Amino acid sequence: MSLKKLTGMAAVIALTVLLSACNIGTTPAPTQDVGLIYTQAAQLVATQFAMQQTQTALAIPPTALPSPAAPAVPTFPAATPFGAGTPFGGSTPFGASTPFGVATQPGGFLPTATFVVLATPTGPQCDSATFLEDVTVPDGTEFKPGIDFEKIWRIKNTGTCTWDDGYSFVYMGGSLDGYSLYFKTKEKFVEPGATVDFGVDLTASIVPNTYQECWSMKNDRGQYFPNSPVACVKIVVVK
Repeated sequence: MSLKKLTGMAAVIALTVLLSACNIGTTPAPTQDVGLIYTQAAQLVATQFAMQQTQTALAIPPTALPSPAAPAVPTFPAATPFGAGTPFGGSTPFGASTPFGVATQPGGFLPTATFVVLATPTGPQCDSATFLEDVTVPDGTEFKPGIDFEKIWRIKNTGTCTWDDGYSFVYMGGSLDGYSLYFKTKEKFVEPGATVDFGVDLTASIVPNTYQECWSMKNDRGQYFPNSPVACVKIVVVK
């Protein structure tokens, strides 16, 4: 119901009240409170207006509120396993990170092993031996399998130290049943500049072949001479 219609109803009610008051000669009606009538009329109008507003609100579908947007999930680059990444010898792109403690080799260069070659000492040395000659059994001598023979070398002490107790002429191993010689008595000591003949008893192998075996000098500290081996034997075993 519109507000205009409600106002008309209120006017009709008021006119009815006035006409009732103008009836002369009739039995006077009970006195009515005019203020109460106007109050009831105003309450009626207000009630009708409120009902109209409620019906209007029910007729209009509610507007859906926008749903809050989901927070954006940050994306991160895939992690690179430790040790993977820039190949050794390649360059790292600008802005890319290099794992802590891992150095990147400049492109075009590869590590190379460095060998330090010690200089050969010059001047007199404490321990030095020089082979002079084969006294017996020259290289290439032929033997039948299992034959015994004696090999003698002539060696010179070209160092500054005496070959005394603790020095040895050491057999390096092989198939001819060789052994080492030791300087245990003073009669066997070799002074600097002196010459000595070292002789050992050997046995030819029973297997035909060419055999070469060597001996080295070792000092009283258990160290081989710088120019070892000093002497060798080379024979040919034939049938």
